[in-house]
Amino acid sequence: MVDRLLVKSEIKARLAGSIETALNLSEGIVVIDIEGGKEKMFSEHFSCPRCGINLPEIAPRIFSFNNPYGACPACSGLGFKMEFDPELIVPDKNKSILQGALVPWGEVKGKYLYHILKGLADFYGF
Repeated sequence: MVDRLLVKSEIKARLAGSIETALNLSEGIVVIDIEGGKEKMFSEHFSCPRCGINLPEIAPRIFSFNNPYGACPACSGLGFKMEFDPELIVPDKNKSILQGALVPWGEVKGKYLYHILKGLADFYGF
């Protein structure tokens, strides 16, 4: 125990000094026992002493979407994820590739892509 205090407006300096002393003696963790209440634990580290969760030091780069350090791991800071939706690529399963089944390609007949696909089909015996 470092100090006992009654909550009053004139104890701010003493309270600050007592908390600083407690932090120095306890490697950055303070427990405050409020009379008639429960204990409250505080840490000057970026961690929770009860559950052990640990946060990195707060710095401007954490809040920057275009910095890899602060970017969202799911979208890399873009705000959206680029993914393929098979239902949008091939909405009509009854069409062939030549009929335009692959919507992003459109109709391939008569295009350079047609000749590539025809060559692949001939090579693999489709």
